[in-house]
Amino acid sequence: SLLYSKPVWYRAQRVVRQKLPRPFVAMHLRRGDQLVKGLSDPFRSLSSAVALMRRVVNRTASRAVFVMTDIQNEDDLSLLREQMAPTPLHYLPKSKDTWRTEVQTMFVEMAVCAVAD
Repeated sequence: SLLYSKPVWYRAQRVVRQKLPRPFVAMHLRRGDQLVKGLSDPFRSLSSAVALMRRVVNRTASRAVFVMTDIQNEDDLSLLREQMAPTPLHYLPKSKDTWRTEVQTMFVEMAVCAVAD
């Protein structure tokens, strides 16, 4: 198993406690670099992701979804939230800070995913 630094682990636990009612599922939705490379259709991918999330939520009776993603387009994130309603969808906003902050956020996302139901 992966060990996390205390700041990363405590922040992940806070995210779970404050934002994610149990049981919740976590998914990694990778789009940014795939779209840039032309490997993904932007519309089909979002629809496919929502369909998959809905199936998993229904199968597991989850009360929320956490998405670890590289999506930076707020319109895409809003669309995901709308299409997943009434199931809450949460993600950590991407930092516009330093590379170090971005990497730390990625580890927090991984820790949240690790404790998903």
